[in-house]
Amino acid sequence: MDTYTSLSPDQKILDILCAAAEAEQESVHFFGELIKLFKDGSDKENLRLIRIDEQRHEKYFCEIHKFITGSTPVIAQRMPRGKLAGLTHGGELAQACEKAMYSALENVEFYRLIHSSFSNHNIRETLFEIMTDEQNIAIKMSHLYQKIRSTF
Repeated sequence: MDTYTSLSPDQKILDILCAAAEAEQESVHFFGELIKLFKDGSDKENLRLIRIDEQRHEKYFCEIHKFITGSTPVIAQRMPRGKLAGLTHGGELAQACEKAMYSALENVEFYRLIHSSFSNHNIRETLFEIMTDEQNIAIKMSHLYQKIRSTF
């Protein structure tokens, strides 16, 4: 991120960057819990890779914030999106996957707003990467949702 040109801090965008990092942190926790509920190796691997993407996104948002302000943002520690303990390969698990799919799609829209706030090419490229990752997450979660729904 050292290739970014100097930007003047704007508190609104800084707050939005912190909110985005918090949302990604929440997703990291969510997918960490979701992984534990699957037995199929390919499903677990896909969820593990999604979790890694979410960790990277959180890091990117924090790096952008640090570039603008010179300091690392304080990210509130949040609990996972929902209580996943006790879910099985049934309707509740399918609902958790559906929720993750829609959450990823909502993130794309939210991150588009952030993307439009910057003129810096490197920041915009980083945000574009995050948005395309989120679209891929939504696709993967849709596939997993359909897979679970077809079993009952």
